[in-house]
Formats: sequence, structure tokens, C-alpha cells
Amino acid sequence: MADQLAAILMVLVVVQAVVLAATVYFLRKVRRVLRVWKTLVEKERGKPSKPRKRYVVFTLACNGNPSREVIEKHVENAFTTYYGKAVLAKASPQLIFMDEAVRKGVYRVSHLYVKHLISLFTIPLETEECKCLIIPLKTTGTLKKALKIIGRGR
Repeated sequence: MADQLAAILMVLVVVQAVVLAATVYFLRKVRRVLRVWKTLVEKERGKPSKPRKRYVVFTLACNGNPSREVIEKHVENAFTTYYGKAVLAKASPQLIFMDEAVRKGVYRVSHLYVKHLISLFTIPLETEECKCLIIPLKTTGTLKKALKIIGRGR
């Protein structure tokens, strides 16, 4: 009888330990969900966040010398063709700087659409005067760093 009580007591201790471990595990999961929920609710009530911009530094591999307008038009047409006008408006890609002598430039785009812009760089630019490929070098968060990569910054 004493052996049976000891075995039952041992089983109860093991079950209690398993239940405690499961409770701690699920409590962590619940805390994580509540933390995410809290940040989402606070974002809705708080002020709207300013959309972040990214600067994509690129270089041109060309057999000619395309102008700034040709590159801008090419990227705008590619955005409209592949993603539509709505995404073009949200991404708002802008050619900030273009050095035609060294064939390098900087595009500014919304942080959510950086990969969209880089994927469009794979489309070759073909005009009557030249054929080009836009090669992305680096993505930065500030224009100062982007210009430093090109060699124009201090």
C-alpha cells in the first residue's frame, strides 16, 4: 500500500511539473501576442509615422551615355508596367543625383518598395542611342552616405 501511494505521489509530482512547464511556455506565447497587440493599438491611436526613405546607389553599364531624363522615364515606365500606378505613387521613386561622367546615381524610394526598385533595375534600358543595365551598388538610409559611396560626399 505504501509503495502504491509513493508511486501515485511520484506520478502527481511529474504531472504537476509538466503542467507547470506547459503553463510557463504558453504564458510566454500569450505575453508575446499581447505585446504585439499593444504596439498595434498604440500605433493606431498615436500620431502617424513618417514614411522612411531609402537611397539606392547605382551604376550604369552602357555602351552610350544616357541622360538623366531617359533613366527616370525608364524606371517610371517599368514601375507602371510591372506594379501599376498605385504602387508607383506609394513608392515615389525619385532620381536624386546623377553623375553622367562616372555613370553613377542615387534613387530615393519608400522603404517598403526598395526591393521593387532593385528588381526593376534588372530590366535593360534600350534606346536608339545606347543599351544600358542599371546595377545597384548599395542601399543606405541617408543621402549623405549615398553621396559618400559615389565619391561626392565628404
